[in-house]
Amino acid sequence: MIGAAPEVKGVAGDANCDGKVSIADSTAILQHLGNQDKYGLSAEGLKNADVDGNDGVSTNDALVIQMVDSKLLTVEQLPLKK
Repeated sequence: MIGAAPEVKGVAGDANCDGKVSIADSTAILQHLGNQDKYGLSAEGLKNADVDGNDGVSTNDALVIQMVDSKLLTVEQLPLKK
C-alpha cells in the first residue's frame, strides 16, 4: 500500500515504547506496578516489559532491564527463557 506506515515490531524491554531499552523502562514498570491509574503502560509497553521468563509484568522484569542497563545482559538476550 502506498502511504502505509511500516510495521514496527516491539523491542523486548522497551516498556515506555521509545525505541530503546534503558533505566527509564525499569522505572516505568515500577511506576505502573505502584499506580496503574496514573502510570499505566500501553498494551505494547506491557508486552515489551515482560522479559524475565515468567508470565506477566513484575518487579523481576524491572530488575532484568536494570541488568541490561548495567551491561550484565544484552537486549539480544531478552526475553529470558524459563
